[in-house]
Amino acid sequence: MSNKKDLPEERIRRALLSFMKEELCYPEEMIAVERSLSSFPHLKGKKVPNRRFDVAVFGGKEVKPLLIIECKAVPLDQKAFDQVIGYNHLVQAPFLALCNGEEILTLIKEANGYRIEKGLPEYKALFG
Repeated sequence: MSNKKDLPEERIRRALLSFMKEELCYPEEMIAVERSLSSFPHLKGKKVPNRRFDVAVFGGKEVKPLLIIECKAVPLDQKAFDQVIGYNHLVQAPFLALCNGEEILTLIKEANGYRIEKGLPEYKALFG
């Protein structure tokens, strides 16, 4: 039986969280890891799928979700994009990201879809 902390996706998530805190100035208290969609304050009491996000980042005066990150231990493909975008139909975060340990792609919500950029923005950049 393998230890969950040794799974490739978990190693990717740990490395990403360290990078976010140490290099991009994300405050630890504004990061939620592996929680259900129903744990988002603005979704409490609403009917939401029983799904778990990998990482969510909060901020602002209302402490709203700013960034949802999905970690994968495989190449990033359309299925991964569809998954994180599907979560965001409910969450409504302005930023999404996919990380597989080799690359990070950030999706920035725009009026008619998403713009994709390489890398992850610093925490302060999430506020526009």
